[in-house]
Amino acid sequence: MSQASALAPATETVQDRRSEFVPVGPGGETSSAEALLIMAYLLMWAFIFVLVGASLHRQRKLDARLDDLEAALQKRDGTAGTDEAVV
Repeated sequence: MSQASALAPATETVQDRRSEFVPVGPGGETSSAEALLIMAYLLMWAFIFVLVGASLHRQRKLDARLDDLEAALQKRDGTAGTDEAVV
């Protein structure tokens, strides 16, 4: 671009400005889309495994607590040997 055209008044129209694609200078992409896609899938699966593992851990704790409560109820009621469901 010459200095004369840089100082010229802006008489371009929208159509003149968008008629040609001018890429940005050198630099390129810093990472490929394939690598980003693989990282996204790995992070998604890691999140799912952590979520499932945490849910299983909480479920085991709840089951143990429920067993303790059932044993305490049976002991209180004097029905330590029967496994009847209370409705």
